[in-house]
Order: sequence, then structure tokens, then C-alpha cells
Amino acid sequence: MSKTPTLPAALSQLASSQQGILTTENATAVVSTNTLANIVRSGQLLRLWRGIFVVPGWTDTTEARLRAAELTLGRPVVACLHSAAALHGFDIAGDGAVHVLAPEPWGSRRSGLVLHRRLVTSPLVEVGGRLVTDPRETALCIAALQTQPPRVLAVLDAALRSDTVADAQALVEFADRLSVNRIRKVRPIAPWADGRAESPPESWLRWAILDAGLPPPVPQVTVLTAAGRVRRLDLGWPEYRVGCEFDGVAFHTGEALHRDRVRMNDLTGTDWRSLYITNRMIWHERVPMLARIEALLRSRGWRPGMNTVGPQTAGS
Repeated sequence: MSKTPTLPAALSQLASSQQGILTTENATAVVSTNTLANIVRSGQLLRLWRGIFVVPGWTDTTEARLRAAELTLGRPVVACLHSAAALHGFDIAGDGAVHVLAPEPWGSRRSGLVLHRRLVTSPLVEVGGRLVTDPRETALCIAALQTQPPRVLAVLDAALRSDTVADAQALVEFADRLSVNRIRKVRPIAPWADGRAESPPESWLRWAILDAGLPPPVPQVTVLTAAGRVRRLDLGWPEYRVGCEFDGVAFHTGEALHRDRVRMNDLTGTDWRSLYITNRMIWHERVPMLARIEALLRSRGWRPGMNTVGPQTAGS
């Protein structure tokens, strides 16, 4: 049997100094091309894109991938779009690629490394010693890439949740002077951004409610139970004592299931009424879902024209 090649100490040390990244030139200065191929086949190095490898364990760090971009291009890079969002702390729509700004002469045919030739509207900011695009511009540009309004709101909510963007008004003001493709569909949604939303599904559900002209719900509304415990609902209308909970399967097993059912029982003992919403309802059964929410609100005294209306946007 042939022996599995090991990563030479010299390569390991160099990789550690480069956030786990090695170039073909780095490697072939130490080992032969055939040995490098065997090391890659053995899984001790992973190929990010042509000419660039990463030591397993460093793969999921944005900084490592940006360092790989620098080694590939031979100069410092500025993170933008999803890579900038990851550094800012609100990357919920990433595509797995590295996104950097590039001067006009640059080009890249490498899968996984995307160069964006465009001017930025605002000054660059520094995160962890690296230059990145402004968080407001980053969030709005990513939102403009989304094909559905609920996903637009989720991106903007995440930006506010990260505390890198002051408030929805900051997004509104920046969107008014930002000129990128499809920004017009983002502008009417930006006023509804809310950092209290704790997950994309909560944002999707809130958009559906707002777009239907129902009263704006409060994200993460608190409820005092009969036992004196404070519980939270994903969305709620305190004036009508009505709430909505996103029912995600991932959270409903084992100990998490037990805690969730204890919380549900506590809420059942109050005079609040809640509906449990699934991903399928939001995306594939929206009309009956909204009808149930409206019926519950009406049963508690709400009528059309009372404290509405959400942004009416085209396309869902």
C-alpha cells in the first residue's frame, strides 16, 4: 500500500502565517507537483479555486478567504457584498464566494472569487484591520440582489440586528441616494426594517403581514404569564393580545422541544391567542395563513383601517 503523504512542516508553518492559505507556488517550492496532488487527494489541503489551497479547519473563515484573494491577486483587497456583510456580522444571504472590489483592469475567471468593478457611494470603513464597504451600502446592495421582497426585508433586519447600522431611517436616507440595479424595489421596504427580528423567517412573516395591509406587528413582543414569567412571541399585537410564532422543525427535538412546550403551556394560560406558522405557510400557503391571522385579529376587535398599512410592493 502507498503511504498517504503528510503536510510538510514548512508548508504547515507557512499556511499558519497566511490564515491557512497556500498557493501552488508556495507548495511546489517545497514538494513536487505530484506530491502536491497526492496531498490534495488525501484531504490535507482543500482547493478553494485554481492555484489556491486551504488547510482544513480554516475553510469557513471569511478572513482566510479574503487572504486567499490577496495572494491570488497579489495586492490588498476590499471586501464588499456578502464578504463585507460577514465581517459586519449580518451575512444571511451569502453564496459561498469571496466578493471584493476591483479596479477596472482586473479580471477573474476563478470560481469562488468574484471581482466587482463599481464605485462605492460612501467611504470605506475598517473592520478588524481590513477595509470593507460601509454597512449601510453593503446591506442595501445585498437587499437589491434578492428576488423576493420578504428576503429583502430579512437582509435589512439582519443589518440592524448586527448594530452596525443605526436604524431604519439610516437605511432609508442612504437608499435615497444609492444608485444600483433594483434599488427601487428596496426603498419602499427599508422603512420597515427592524433589528428586533431574530431570524429570516420572522422577517418573511412580518413582510407578508405588512404587505397584506394588516396592522404592523411588534417583533419579539413580551408576555407576562400567570406564573409571573416573561415569555416572548416572535411577532405580536399587544393591543389585541394576539401573537404569531414561527414553528421551525430544527428547534423542536430533545431538550429544545421540552423547553418550547413549557413555554407554549405558559402562554396558553394567558389571555393571549397565538398562531403557529411554518415555512410552508409563508411561501406556499400565504393566502389562507393571512386569512387566519386576520380572522384572529378581527375576533379581538381589529377592523380594516385601524393602525395599518404596510408597504405595498410588487412581486411576492
